[in-house]
Amino acid sequence: LYETDEYAWLLRQAATLRARRLTALDTGNLAEYLEDMGRSQVREAGSLMALLFHHLLKFRMQPERATPSWRLTVLNARAELADIFESKTLRHKAASVVAKSWERARAAAAADIEVPVDSVPRENPFTLE
Repeated sequence: LYETDEYAWLLRQAATLRARRLTALDTGNLAEYLEDMGRSQVREAGSLMALLFHHLLKFRMQPERATPSWRLTVLNARAELADIFESKTLRHKAASVVAKSWERARAAAAADIEVPVDSVPRENPFTLE
């Protein structure tokens, strides 16, 4: 069922857990699925952080071109990141996500505002707060 209908498989695993029939669990696939979910959440946080940094950089480097959509992107990304980092586990991964996200944001902002990437600050001036 794991290979053919993931949703049905998940429902069955949840029902099996609730019934406390632990020996009936598909433990190998369940462990793999949980690990994939964790990695997916970290990737989501990284993508949102890169998007946020990208727009913050654009604001800093070309404030005269700021648009309402930039502001909305910043507000939405901050709100979604706040929700994500309510998880203590994900908060522990934040530092490693920040570095990778910053590099992506630097490249994206440089391309977006049409400046050399070397003109974008190497050091991240923003904090998680």
